[in-house]
Amino acid sequence: MNAKELLEGVNAVDDQVLESAVRVRKTPHRRIWRAAIAAILVVAIGVGAMIHFGGRAELPLVPVVHALSEAKYPELPPYPDHPSDLEAWNAWHGAMRSLHGKTCDAASLAPFLRASIGRTLSGAGGENRLYSPLSSYLALSMLAELTDGESRAQILALLGAERIETLRENAGILWQTHYQNDAAATSVLANSLWLNQELSFRREVIDRLSESYYASVYQGEMGSKELNEQLQAWINTQTNNLLEGQTGGLETTPESVLSLVNTVSYHARWVAGFSEARTAPASFHGAGGDEICDFMHGDLSGSYFWFDRFSAIFLEVENGMNWDSGMWLLLPDEGVTPEDLLTDAQALDFLSMTRDQRAALPNQKPQIIHLSLPKFDVSGELSLKDSLQALGVTDVFDADKADFSPLSTAAEGFYVSEVRQGLRTAVDEEGITAAAYTYIGLCGSAAPPSEEIDFILDRPFLFALTGNDGLPLMTGVVNRIAP
Repeated sequence: MNAKELLEGVNAVDDQVLESAVRVRKTPHRRIWRAAIAAILVVAIGVGAMIHFGGRAELPLVPVVHALSEAKYPELPPYPDHPSDLEAWNAWHGAMRSLHGKTCDAASLAPFLRASIGRTLSGAGGENRLYSPLSSYLALSMLAELTDGESRAQILALLGAERIETLRENAGILWQTHYQNDAAATSVLANSLWLNQELSFRREVIDRLSESYYASVYQGEMGSKELNEQLQAWINTQTNNLLEGQTGGLETTPESVLSLVNTVSYHARWVAGFSEARTAPASFHGAGGDEICDFMHGDLSGSYFWFDRFSAIFLEVENGMNWDSGMWLLLPDEGVTPEDLLTDAQALDFLSMTRDQRAALPNQKPQIIHLSLPKFDVSGELSLKDSLQALGVTDVFDADKADFSPLSTAAEGFYVSEVRQGLRTAVDEEGITAAAYTYIGLCGSAAPPSEEIDFILDRPFLFALTGNDGLPLMTGVVNRIAP
């Protein structure tokens, strides 16, 4: 029997694994078969095959980790190879506009964005810090689907949704709005769910995550080397191996009930790139002292925004459409720190605005901007548990109060043990590359500027990487340049 025939045979097993607990005695003989099938499945999963496996408790062949379903993303026409191919361009534009045709309720997201960005990026203590608001939003949206009662109410209140149906719709629109994976740009928010094979779960809830959140679903032996390695490999694959140094310590334990994961993968080129010939060393006056680093220099036309304690400009990236995808740079005024801006209402409002809201601001003016921007590659990890508790999500962390009854009939005692993000953002002459994961383990005016300005980011600053809807996909504080 070849590998294809073996896979077809396993695929034919009746799909009841979510209906009943999988409790298989692990005899030495069975371990050999499980290891053999797992090895085949690792290859199949690695190439992105659509696989649906199941099993009953009495069946002798149960792989250590198997895919219950894998996300099937929208099929889009390829990005046109030639500018003159009008038919290909029309097909591509039409498909993209159809995919991104809906807009989420941005007003309902704004309080979450303001509160979570300010709370999470604060307290960096002179170090760099990154945070992905939209990765958190999607991970928490999936968590809300698994909860009920006060546990769900607290998550809905933080995310600005009155009903779970509203939250589900917003999360789906956000996923679609930010989806692009072609020669023009890459922006993918991937989701996955990892289940303990020794427990039974309600199929309708798991199917909802798979269908409404484009989530791949896997099941296996929690705490096993095989599951931990495949969990890490899935995140690394989704993030183009940019976070390998941060996923190595990400592990489940035998007490783990399930794990929810969201990842962000982003890459785009500047519309107006920087010439490497103009890149030169200069001093960055960081929080820990001066340091010499490479500064990119460019001249661009764009809107310059000014506020009481900071100014801001936007660097547009190429994505084949006229969207607000790119990077906002917020430069604090002299004597003001990024930490100060994280409690500044104007700064937090600005970071949480959509493109249309920013376009309506009166305190802006078209300028020729002489930009000096340090090249940087910033990465980090952070726990979101304290921030979420401070923002009102508390019950899911308490085994006595958490309500995960929609997830399982045996959900008493389930609680969230950790919420962690790993992130990285790199900026160079070509463009932006960024990646992030969110892991949830369940156990006014100032005087207008002159016609030309110098915008020199030679001191700590804030940035926000925005997606097609203008909402912040990644935010960060750059206090120093050296890693």
